[in-house]
Amino acid sequence: MYEPIVSTLLNGVPSLAPGWQVSFLQVPFSFGNTSREFIEAVHNLTENDLFIWVAKLGHEHIPWTWLSEHQVHTVYFSVDPRDSESPCEVVGNNNIKEVWDYSLYNIKTCRDHRLKYNRNNLPVFRYLPPGAIESSAVADHQQPAHLAFMGHVKFGSRLKCWGFLKSRLGPHLVNLNGVWTPSAFEALVKGNGIHLNLHKRCDPIEPRPLETFRLSTLLSAQALIISERADVADEEPYAGLVTFATVRGIQEEFDVLANMSKWARRELSRARAANFQRRFAPGRLLQNAGIGQLLAKLARHR
Repeated sequence: MYEPIVSTLLNGVPSLAPGWQVSFLQVPFSFGNTSREFIEAVHNLTENDLFIWVAKLGHEHIPWTWLSEHQVHTVYFSVDPRDSESPCEVVGNNNIKEVWDYSLYNIKTCRDHRLKYNRNNLPVFRYLPPGAIESSAVADHQQPAHLAFMGHVKFGSRLKCWGFLKSRLGPHLVNLNGVWTPSAFEALVKGNGIHLNLHKRCDPIEPRPLETFRLSTLLSAQALIISERADVADEEPYAGLVTFATVRGIQEEFDVLANMSKWARRELSRARAANFQRRFAPGRLLQNAGIGQLLAKLARHR
């Protein structure tokens, strides 16, 4: 699930700071207990090392206080959508120095709710969407075309929007679940070249953050994507890479792609994928977020 951002960090940091050693641990949590390997790795960190925790799960078990006391630079990478009802709760933790996020809308929401946090200074926020990743999967474009959604349609208000689209697109709209392995994903995109992105709370009154993890995986596999509209700031970096439409406009955008020959769709998908590779190269994303400067600053004081 988090592979796109982990890959972005593992590939991006060495390209910016070759002297840094990057380690990745996938930590199993069982009844609140962390693994011994993880605890040992944390306690081997020293002053001006960088610690990044990805995702909400298990963050309450991280020894943030110990890390802060030992001058380790702490980062929480948020992977959850934010709105007016679910602000960024980790901002209230004074031992977290920075919050990195995949969505500009999420960052704005966290900043707008700063009065809810009992904290004198907010952490540094950085926008870091998942970048282009290596993918053995390559989307194929068949005739007739189908619009595929990867994941569950019953989350949030998504089912209502799915029902509306199904009534318009009929058998051309397909839902595929259980895509948890590289081989399953490869089979998915091989049979479906056009993919749909819907928010869990679809067709909302207020803007929604864009699901950039999904976009990274699909664009890296040369898939065409039609996405429900998101916050304008989140859409802008993906201009020309993703087709954005309201729920009621998705059928029209699908018809445009479906009426193209499979060869034309294949050329369009390759062009978008190549553009994505350039614009979302991991090192470039980290540099744009100011992480290169951060690493250089930490290195000078080690």
